[in-house]
Amino acid sequence: MIEMKHVNINFGDQVIFNDAHFKTCPGRITGIIGKSGCGKTTFLKSLLYQYKDNLLYVDNVAINNSNKEDYLLNKVSYIDQFGTFFDNMKVYEHFEFINHLQESQYDQTKMNNMLHLVGLDLIDPSCYPSSLSIGQRKRFLIALSMYKDASIIIIDEPTASLDQENKEIVLQLLEKLKSENKYIIVTTHDEYLINHLDITYRIENRILVCDQNIDEINQTTQLKKSDINSYHKYFFYKNKRQWFQFILVLLLGSIMTISISTNVSDSLLQENKLSSGIKQANKAELYTGKMNDSYIANGVDSYYIGDAEVNLDISTEELNRIKSIKHVKSVYPFDVFDTINQMEDVSKGTVYYQGSKTQFDYFKEGSPMVVPYYSFQNIKVDGKELKGNAISQSFASKLGIDEKEKNFKISIDVYVPVQQYTYQCEIDDSKTLGTLSQVLTKKVNLEIEINHIISTDDYYNEFLSAGYVVLMNDKSFYTILNQYNNQTPDSLLDAKEYNAAITPYQSKNYVVEVDRIKNLKSVEKEISQISNNFITYDQYNSVTDMVDVYKEERKGRYIFMAVVILIAIFLYVLVQMNALDDRKNEIKLLKVYGLKNQTICSLMNDNTIVQSILSLLLSIPGFFIARKIGFFVINRQSMTMSLLLFMIIQIGVTLVICFLYICYSQWFVKKVDL
Repeated sequence: MIEMKHVNINFGDQVIFNDAHFKTCPGRITGIIGKSGCGKTTFLKSLLYQYKDNLLYVDNVAINNSNKEDYLLNKVSYIDQFGTFFDNMKVYEHFEFINHLQESQYDQTKMNNMLHLVGLDLIDPSCYPSSLSIGQRKRFLIALSMYKDASIIIIDEPTASLDQENKEIVLQLLEKLKSENKYIIVTTHDEYLINHLDITYRIENRILVCDQNIDEINQTTQLKKSDINSYHKYFFYKNKRQWFQFILVLLLGSIMTISISTNVSDSLLQENKLSSGIKQANKAELYTGKMNDSYIANGVDSYYIGDAEVNLDISTEELNRIKSIKHVKSVYPFDVFDTINQMEDVSKGTVYYQGSKTQFDYFKEGSPMVVPYYSFQNIKVDGKELKGNAISQSFASKLGIDEKEKNFKISIDVYVPVQQYTYQCEIDDSKTLGTLSQVLTKKVNLEIEINHIISTDDYYNEFLSAGYVVLMNDKSFYTILNQYNNQTPDSLLDAKEYNAAITPYQSKNYVVEVDRIKNLKSVEKEISQISNNFITYDQYNSVTDMVDVYKEERKGRYIFMAVVILIAIFLYVLVQMNALDDRKNEIKLLKVYGLKNQTICSLMNDNTIVQSILSLLLSIPGFFIARKIGFFVINRQSMTMSLLLFMIIQIGVTLVICFLYICYSQWFVKKVDL
């Protein structure tokens, strides 16, 4: 016997039942009748969902939280008046899902027999129940109850919206269940069904009234505490609409997370790289040279060291004026030994290490050069002041030298400045004459002992943009320069044509030591006032200006990406909320089947977990697409670091989104009532 005591149900101030009582026995069709809105459906739900103070007994077994799952899963089958089914499951998957919940084997033959008993043996089990008529749906759900072997069948308006033929079929099925000694509880206002009820309850004055005597017949009912596990195959239970939503959410989520990860990681890498560049360029020094009129007339304000054709001599007076400028500590000559000679069309340099010859093509990768360094520049190697000669890490790598190697020799062919001449020629279309200069060089093979390999972190000189540099202390460097000064050059170039006077080579570029970085610009300004032909360059302000320009250029891209991200977030949230809202009936049915909120959330969250994993996989090609369209440009040489940071942020963003969705789904599942 089923018995309910003290049924008290109210919604706000509206009282539906007030201390109502109900009981029925197996092998009977028990009906709840009454006018619309009196609480018939609410009463049926009270047999599933125990309202406050309600007491429910099945065959003298009290239903409580410890056995409720077993009661709903194995003993009860509830069919609402709309014939609600799982939108995400095909017909046969409903039966398969029952088997999973009951931890039994799916039996296709049994399913076919149940469908035959309800007159649905001609339908395709692979179709979705939505393709069935309302009458067929109700019969399908009765077949599902029979397959489940539930002892309590609860049906809300079983004959509603059915024609007479389908009413008779449904009644026959109820009679069959009755003959099997099942509990059958229905609500109805259909006179045809009312005439076939065995026990009738009327809802009057917020209580249940029954005029018949009810036999106290009990069956043997055993209920146990059960714990329904999650079902990962449930993820694949989807109709076309749900698959579309899944793919759409995946794409929107991927766009959103990849965009966020790209912008955040690229910004962090840029800031790190630019900050590192500023730190490395943190030197209170500047370079200066005097350029000819044609160079100035063309409006070029950049400075190229060692460009012999445009460099003019700096007079002793001009040099003294530079030295006398406030904040200038000292001035030193700054020359280079290059491995190419553009005036003689030599664009390839040669370096020898342990008998191996390595060539450098200036137009493809730049050319090596030997440059002096001064003690005031405070260059360090492994935290100690540089002593002797050093080679840049990229140069050593090109030569195949291990970065830890020390005290080895290289042989390098360089062009040493030995003589110079000046001449007059037309500098523009106005046929104005201007002074040009030319440096004459001598090719010399230098055997250099290298004491250290120096990294970019230890020595960074954006001015000498070629990565292949030999640093030689100033005394050794100028000993070589002075040794070859005024020797016969390899070529006089056009000196004879211009009838030019050839003189010994004189340094044309200087490095100026300034007391503080903040005074660099004021010193540069004063140098430019000595002569309009002076061009200056300081690495610190050049890098900081470049950083500002670069950030300004990137601002537009970041604004665009921010808009894309906001749109993606909006659409993602909209679609996710809509997709979850579409699953309300599904969640209700899962609750009817006895699943706890936590288990239902687990089933709902499988989508997000799979989407997150796929999104992470899609993020890898997304990273390379981002590189193609211009992100991570600053870190072209550190792709592994860029990808690693990108993936860390991608994982972090994905986990946050996952967490937020799980929190929302828990709240949503909890608020869905039967």
